[in-house]
Parts: sequence; C-alpha cells; structure tokens
Amino acid sequence: MWFSVGIFAQPTSPTVSVSTTVQELSEDQTNIEAFIRIRGNLNPMQSTIYRASGTITAYIPGEKAKPLFRFEMYSVSRYIKTDTSYIMLSREVGLYTDIKTGEVMDVWYNPYTKDTNEVMHVFNDPVNQNLVFQGVRKPHFNFEQTGNGRMTLNSDFFLLYPSPLPKSQFPQHSRSEMYQTAELYSFFFEGKDIVNPEVSSIYSDVSWTRISDFLPWMNMGSKEGYLVYSCRGYKTETVDELPATVLSYVRRFNHVFLHPPDEFKTPNQTTWSNYRKKITTTQ
Repeated sequence: MWFSVGIFAQPTSPTVSVSTTVQELSEDQTNIEAFIRIRGNLNPMQSTIYRASGTITAYIPGEKAKPLFRFEMYSVSRYIKTDTSYIMLSREVGLYTDIKTGEVMDVWYNPYTKDTNEVMHVFNDPVNQNLVFQGVRKPHFNFEQTGNGRMTLNSDFFLLYPSPLPKSQFPQHSRSEMYQTAELYSFFFEGKDIVNPEVSSIYSDVSWTRISDFLPWMNMGSKEGYLVYSCRGYKTETVDELPATVLSYVRRFNHVFLHPPDEFKTPNQTTWSNYRKKITTTQ
C-alpha cells in the first residue's frame, strides 16, 4: 500500500540479482530489480532520466488521422530499497511543441473547434510508486529475448478510474465520468548486461505509445475520438542530454523538475488533476 517516507540519510548499498534466463527474471524481487536496472538505477543516490519525443495524432472514427503537435517528455527518478519494496521517487515533464517549427507552444489553434487554446504543459510532481515484493499489488514485468543478444522489457498499463474531471461537472473538458487510457512501453537493451552483477544501471532505448481522450485544455469534451502518442527515446543520467529548448523552458518554469523528489508523497499528479486544480482556483 502507499505510504510516506522521508529522505534516507544512510542508503543501503545496491544489490544486483544475477539472472541468466527469462524464467529467472520473472521471480518476485529479481523481476523488480531487473526493471529498476533498466528503468533507473539500483544505487539510491543516483537519479536517471528517461526522455522521449514524438508526435501526437488525433484519431477520430470516420475521419483521416490528423497529426496535431509534437511532444517532448522526460521523467527523472531514483529508487530506494526498503524491507518490503523499492520506492520510486519521480517527477515528469511533457512539452507540446509546434509540429512544423518545434517551438514550445503557449497557445494552439484547434482545427476542430476553430478556437485558440491556452496550452497546459505536463509538470507532474510527484509521480511516485511503491514496487512491493509480495502481495496483490506486486508488479510484474515481462521480459523477452529478441535475438542477436538483445532483450525487451514490456510494460503495458490499461488505466480506468473515476475521472478528476467528471463530465457531469466539466462537460467542456471531459466526455466521461471515468478516466481511461493505455500506456504501452517497450524497453530495448543488451541481454549480456542483465547478467552482469556489477551493472546497477543498464542502458536502454524506449518506445512509448499512449492512447487517451482529448486533453482537457483542448475543450473537446463532446468530440468522439482519441489522441495517439507515438514516441521514442532513451535513458541517460544527466539533464545535459535533454534538448536545449526543453532544458531552458524547464529552468524558467521551475528547476525542481530537473531532480526527483526527496520523499514519498501521494497523491500522484496528472494532467487531469492539475487542470481541475487550475480551473477551480481561478473560478
């Protein structure tokens, strides 16, 4: 279950489980540690960044798909081991950019409503997770051998829960009482690294697909269809590898998003919860 922890003044040394087969990677703690080595770092003092970029396309029944804008995103995180779990401390950023110029947008012309919308970029703090070793909330990550010594980690999430912006209260911004989305991740890495006990962090590339309702700031609550995010990226341990436009924008907005949180807090933030906070505080 979710709980709060403070800063760990004396983190334990990272422990790496050696695995040689996909079957061994499916074991409880080994499975989670393998995920962390690919997604982050077993060293609790070392933060890592996953960045990705791609295109967001409107997919509407009976209509031709329409690319709307590009997306530059990253998450910065670190992992801390407890007796029963690994705790992920994370923040995430996503910037919507002009599909032609690549410039970060403050406003966007909506071809469906013919309005100009104020863009609300993604600044979610926190995005934390408790990866427990046992019990009904224990995660499981799927590994596959793909040939030529390469492997993949597949992690798919199909989310459905009461919307922070229920249609009954916010019909302009939402079309349902429920929030529903799919987040589909594939991480690609060298199989030889997973069996090396000296490697606490494994380099990997990522493919990320997201299918969601239209964003609340698009004011398309009555429109059928979905947004399809198609992005690709990689892992790094330094913010210096972020695109210059992203780095400068984040530094102007709030430099705290260049680092993971120091402690575990809930609830996590999403675009939908942040948008509700924004419109309810300005009314």
